Amino acid sequence: MLALVLMLCACVSLSCACSCPPAYGPRRFCRYDLIVHGTVIAAYEERQSPYDPDDKFPADSEMVYTIEVKEAIRMPDSLKGQKMVSLSTPMQFSMCGTRLNLDVEGIFFGAPNYQGKMQTGACHPNVAWSGLTPQERHMITKEVPALCANGTGRPTIGPPGTRP
Repeated sequence: MLALVLMLCACVSLSCACSCPPAYGPRRFCRYDLIVHGTVIAAYEERQSPYDPDDKFPADSEMVYTIEVKEAIRMPDSLKGQKMVSLSTPMQFSMCGTRLNLDVEGIFFGAPNYQGKMQTGACHPNVAWSGLTPQERHMITKEVPALCANGTGRPTIGPPGTRP
């Protein structure tokens, strides 16, 4: 039995994992500081460590996407009025990284990371504009700003006795 446990431990390696919090209803969008309707116009890889051609997906590298903003649904004061925003995402999917397609119009979500850069990832509900129904487009562009109007990234709480 001990040999089996030791063999199992030898086969398990240290890894990173991505897990997403549950998301229900339109208030889930209040957790994002940045929600824009726009088009991805550029992408580049940014590495923190020295370049190693044999390391295709280093843990500290990110993809940085430039999005041309058509409509700012939620935007932090530091970005208000900008027609271009950058969103970074880890290169590795196991680090919650995601891929955005160039020249695709969509709704993009971001929140500041520990460095203050806007980051998106696998848990963010980025979606192509063409993949949304008219009702979903209306909900995201018209109802979410009012629902999350207090600007804290948390749902606006109603008077006592009402449900948030």
